[in-house]
Formats: sequence, structure tokens, C-alpha cells
Amino acid sequence: AGHRGHTPTRLQTQPYCFQLELPVIPPTFLSRHLNTSGQEHNPILSLCPLNRGKVKDIFFRVYPENAAAYVTQTLNGPPDVFDSPISYNHRSGSYDTTIAIPQLHSGRFYVISGLQDAYGVWMTGRPSPGQLHVVVTNERSSAYDPNTQTLYVSNAIDEAQGGPDDFDQDVIWHEYGHWIGDVFHFMDGGDSVHSWRDTVSLETAGTEAFAHLVAAWIKGSPFLQNRFRNFTKSFGRNVENGEWGFDGFVDSSANNWGAQVEAAVAGILWDIYDSQSDDHSTFGQMVYPHHADGIGDTLSDGIGDILVTLMDRNISGHHPDNIEEFWSAWFQQSAPLGHTQAMADIWYEHGINDEPCCIGTTGNVDYDPQDLVDISDLSYMVDFLFLDGPDPICRAEANVDADPGGSIDISDQSALIDFICFSIPLPSCP
Repeated sequence: AGHRGHTPTRLQTQPYCFQLELPVIPPTFLSRHLNTSGQEHNPILSLCPLNRGKVKDIFFRVYPENAAAYVTQTLNGPPDVFDSPISYNHRSGSYDTTIAIPQLHSGRFYVISGLQDAYGVWMTGRPSPGQLHVVVTNERSSAYDPNTQTLYVSNAIDEAQGGPDDFDQDVIWHEYGHWIGDVFHFMDGGDSVHSWRDTVSLETAGTEAFAHLVAAWIKGSPFLQNRFRNFTKSFGRNVENGEWGFDGFVDSSANNWGAQVEAAVAGILWDIYDSQSDDHSTFGQMVYPHHADGIGDTLSDGIGDILVTLMDRNISGHHPDNIEEFWSAWFQQSAPLGHTQAMADIWYEHGINDEPCCIGTTGNVDYDPQDLVDISDLSYMVDFLFLDGPDPICRAEANVDADPGGSIDISDQSALIDFICFSIPLPSCP
């Protein structure tokens, strides 16, 4: 608050001795109502006694800023603000007014409202990433820039692509996922050129997939949309089954396109997280018609173990940057997170393994990335059978004698010894 001829930096109580009795914009107001123009709230302002009948001209300066984010006009520019109209000649006493954020300014408040929602979800179990710097621009697309740690949000409206993204929360939450990966140094590599169904580098697919997971996690739904042409059209993606399409129609699916396609990798992360069991086997490039093959998602693990794997574990001196490193970190022998068969089924479901985890012959009990069968596999087997060691990562590999019932017992240990000591061939994977 201030008076004409004075430029305040924040809501002030001195030198004018104003006292604000209610928040100007409570969080529930921001998160629920600023997506349309003209929304209102009535704060009550008490003015201290003014000597000799003096009066004050009052206005409110509202900053799009909260614990999650703040908005500036340019990268290195001043804070973005909205000034309410001036109310002239007020004496001391109670002052009750209405502040309405017009459509022209409401987009940046909607951005920080969405980011506050994202921040609240993230803070349920993880340390704060800090405040995200946001610049709302006239560029045709939105992007997080790791070089300046700034989220550029497009408010452009044009026939080719105009959103505007400042009202497109799925996009904002996706970019928040990039911010999280950058701050905590995981899934933060790759290239800027990509799409839902492109074959790209492992790092690019992992980075984009994690951002899709964050958006779906915050939204509470696997259905993500990017709206454009001033909200007359949309591009939809389904992290559950890899589908994509325009305006509510399904064009195709990349559900099982493997570790270098962001749609498939996003599906892996979502299947670990979600509580919905499914078996989205594909037929060609489509998930229609569904023809369940008995190998699907049976895991409902939530977000906890995913973040443990990404934030608390290292592969070759760094946090995981792609889905292959994620697998290795999840199953680190010092503290494997388990669900071995369910995880293998999910990887198979999304096209990363041609067969469910066991490749070639059996015997790779410790799941060596080089698929070697040696004395370390025998040690792993002994620990598992007799010393309460960890479960084999791939039970099909540990079923060394290829028992049709899938049991892992002393006969598998004997088959390993026969191979290692006497070169008796191992059976093919079941």
C-alpha cells in the first residue's frame, strides 16, 4: 500500500502506520480463482490516526511471488507487479476495498499459483528446491533454461502455436520437473530438440520422461495436455500407455518404443508410481486393440522409491541421468529396492527388454550389465539361498536349471557349479 507520489517496494506498515487485517490475496484465492479475469477479494485496511485532518491516497501493489516462485519483467529486470487503481482522500479508520486482477495481468499470477501447487506436492517428503525465477514472455514456446535457472513462460497468442502457456498448467508443471532435476542433479541432461515419440539419446528421453512424471504426479492424472491456438486446439499425451493425439483423438502410441523414447520411459516411471495395474500390450504402433500378454504393470509403489533412486544413489559418481542408470541404482546390491519381477515386467511392457529380463542363457544371477556368469553369481546364489541375502534382480536368470515351475533352489546352485567348474552348458532362458 502507498500513496500517490510514492513508489512502495512491498506492502508497508511504516511510515504510514497502515495495518492490513486480512491478506490481500490468500493462497486459496490465487490457486482457485485467478484463472479468469476480474476475480476479487476484499481486504480490510486500518489507518492510524492522521493529524490535523490529513488524508491519504491509497493503492495496493501486488507482486506475483510466493514460496515457490517469483516473476520478473525480464531476466535481469525489476519484479513484475500489479498496481490497483488509486483511492483518493482517505482519512484514518477502516478502509474496505476490492482488488481485481485484470485479464492482462492475471496470467503471471496463475503461473505462480500452479507452481505453488507443484511446490506443495514436492514438499510432502523432499527438501525445498528454493524459489524458481519466472519470466513471462511473448516467445512462442515455454522452456526452462538451466543456464540461468529460469522458467520462460509463453503468453503469446498466434495462429501457429499461441497458447498462452501462462494458463496451461500441464506445461508449467512439466517445466517445473526440469527445474527439480536441475537443482538436485538427476535426469538433467540431453538435448532441447525432442518430441513425445522421437528416438533421442538416453539422457534426453530420461530428462523429458521425468518432467512428464512430475506433471502427472502433481495433476493426479496420466492425461497431459498442451493447449494452443488460444485454447481452440490441444495436443494430448497419456503417460499410462504412451498414446498421443490432437483434440481428444488418439493418433498412435509409443508405449513400447524403448529406452530412447520419452513416452515409453515416462510410462515406466508412471507404472512404478501409480496404483493402477494394467497390461497395455501393443499391436504394431497402436495399443488398440489391446491384447494382454500376461506381462504388465502390477506395481503400486508411489513416488518415494523413485526419488530415493534418483536423489540418494549414484552411478559412476553421479545421480541417474537415464532409465538404464535408474535400473542400476534401484537394484544396487548394498540396498536393492526390490519388486524384481514387477520391475522386469514394466521394462518389458515398455519395450526395453526383448524378453522379460532374462536374455540368452540363464545364470546371470547378480544381473551383471555385461551378462557374465562367474563366481560372483555363485556367491549371490549362496547368499540368497542360505544367508538371507537379497532376492535375485531377475528371477528368470536365477532359475539356472530353467525349471518350468520357476523355483530357485539347490538345483540351480548345482547347475551354476557345473557351468563354472565343468563347462556344462547353461539352458536357454525360459
